[in-house]
Amino acid sequence: MPAGIIEDVRAIDHILLTPMQAMAPQSSVRRSLRYLCARIGERLALGTLSDLSALDLANEQDLVFFHLKS
Repeated sequence: MPAGIIEDVRAIDHILLTPMQAMAPQSSVRRSLRYLCARIGERLALGTLSDLSALDLANEQDLVFFHLKS
């Protein structure tokens, strides 16, 4: 795999440790999207989400999505 992809995957959970205000706007959007995709992928793999249309991020109460609300 290209080094850039490997670094992006390694950095997915850094969003939990870095306040959004400390990130450049473009970086925070990209990191948030990567984090969101990883969490949705986990739910799909575990079978706790079977239909993407059932996901309502605005009303999501799971703590793994808390940091994305900012």
